[in-house]
Amino acid sequence: MNENSKIMVIGDVHANWPELNTIINKKHPEIILACGDFGFWPREKQYDIRRLLTQGSKIYWCDGNHEDFLSLNNRPSNQVHPNVFYMPRGHTMKLPDGRNVLFFGGADSYDKDSRILGFDWFKEEIPSIEDFDKLSLIKEKVDIVISHTCPLEFDIISPLEIKINDPTRRILSHILQVFKPSLWYFGHWHLSKHGKWEDCRWSALHYVPQPYCYEWLPM
Repeated sequence: MNENSKIMVIGDVHANWPELNTIINKKHPEIILACGDFGFWPREKQYDIRRLLTQGSKIYWCDGNHEDFLSLNNRPSNQVHPNVFYMPRGHTMKLPDGRNVLFFGGADSYDKDSRILGFDWFKEEIPSIEDFDKLSLIKEKVDIVISHTCPLEFDIISPLEIKINDPTRRILSHILQVFKPSLWYFGHWHLSKHGKWEDCRWSALHYVPQPYCYEWLPM
């Protein structure tokens, strides 16, 4: 990928702010698009986002399945930290080059049976009917999708059946077939893989700080 683009797409951060700081300090991206499981847990001191030093990089992230949805749903604005912006499901942004990015987070937690509802697991991790309905409001062309998991059409293999059968993937399949983006990025699967479905090139990004946890957006 062309580092000259200065737009980075990154996989699951999981509140690993020191490693994200290191990437920012070494690579100096102007914009970072983050694919969920960003690690937004403001009620937990060990995940204090104030340790994230953006150094002028602007970060736009969708939710994953491991976020504090209680805090997300009660945030005063989409800006959760200086230069850090949460992009709710169905929200879009225009890049400096004019391309439109659609964000659609969420996924089913395979380990929710070992978690505590309302503390470290939330029903809101699965997209709702209201989230789905927001898609009908999008009238502009969608060039790039940033999600946490991926559509059913993408060739992803996992020993965790719940990740494969996640109902979120059906909504993402709808996005794929209706909006026909040219690029799609996601995390969640904790692996690096690339593929193509019709005219859409997709990338699964590893989690920070694993190799291939980020890519530069092609110009």
